[in-house]
Amino acid sequence: MSLKKDNYKILIADREEFSHKNTKLILKDYKHKDKSLEFISSFNLDETKFFLKDNDIEVIIFDLNLVDLNYADGLNFINFVREELKNEIIRFIIRSGEFKKIEDKLISSYKIYEDFEYDFKDTTELTLPRYKACVTTALRSYEDLMTISNQKKILIEQSKSVLMGDMIDSIAHQWSNPLSIIGLIGLSIKHNMDAYNIDIDENKDLAKRLMSQVRHLKETLNEFRGFFRNDKKQEEFLIKDIVDNALMLSQDDLMKHKITIQMIGDLNIKSLGYPNELKHVILNIVNNAKDAFVIKSEDKSTKNIENRRVYIEIHKDNNIPTISIFDNAGGIPEHILPNIFNPNFTTKKSGSGVGLYLSKMIVEDSMSGKISVQNIGNGAKFQIELPL
Repeated sequence: MSLKKDNYKILIADREEFSHKNTKLILKDYKHKDKSLEFISSFNLDETKFFLKDNDIEVIIFDLNLVDLNYADGLNFINFVREELKNEIIRFIIRSGEFKKIEDKLISSYKIYEDFEYDFKDTTELTLPRYKACVTTALRSYEDLMTISNQKKILIEQSKSVLMGDMIDSIAHQWSNPLSIIGLIGLSIKHNMDAYNIDIDENKDLAKRLMSQVRHLKETLNEFRGFFRNDKKQEEFLIKDIVDNALMLSQDDLMKHKITIQMIGDLNIKSLGYPNELKHVILNIVNNAKDAFVIKSEDKSTKNIENRRVYIEIHKDNNIPTISIFDNAGGIPEHILPNIFNPNFTTKKSGSGVGLYLSKMIVEDSMSGKISVQNIGNGAKFQIELPL
């Protein structure tokens, strides 16, 4: 649909030939914004449906007795346009020669008066000035809705661009630790070679850890590439296995900062969803806890936390599989707690603010679960509720 046309298309849907001629005669010299009207005539519902599917029509002048005085069929046709054709913009001017007889039914059953998109007129009262007023109102409403529709399309495209940037930021964030660990493993191998310390078992372990990080990098790309695809297949998984995979990828960084992780609870609980996406959520929350410990240690105004711990509890809350991740890193300031899942919100100097935002998208939009956070004791607690 476009506003840049030489004229406006008006569809007259009425089974009486006289009504068509009369409407065209009344409106023949009408102009709106220096544009004339082009009339299309239909005499039954099948023709009306055909013209609506294949023509760029702004207004339909629709007589309710189009189908043997069956007003219900006529009104159901409006629902057909809105729901099946998905046309929310075309304007209706509904006519009836027996408006008074069905006025109560229209108000109670079809709520015509409560819906601004319909202009209902008694045919006997449609004088030339009122006809022109109806058409002018309908066209103005159409143009306003077209402007809103175009603005929405622009906003959607802008949102896609912003989200793409967020996804790239998140990939960079997810890659940061594995690349650092790969670098450290490479240095360890070089150190062993320089010192002629060739321990086969140790080198095998280094190679295993290196390949694990490389696999994680590749999986990250594949997962984010298919993040918004509709053909993803859910699978059943053991929650403990996903937590183990996430912790294996972060173990070097956690050891470096002397952070102890303990998994507790029922380790046999299963869930349904996308395990690799959930792994990124757990990784992100654990990394945030690690960052909180590091920030505390660098802040001279606060006491360094010596006994650094993160607990991951797998349990059922009201029979819902739940992962609770809590630490003793001092908690999250109460004034920022409500904003923590907002896009681009971060308290870190070099943070992108997309980690927890995407975590919420994964849990709630992709996996139909729920994620929340609160301060408990001397730390923060994230809770992830998953489908059975």
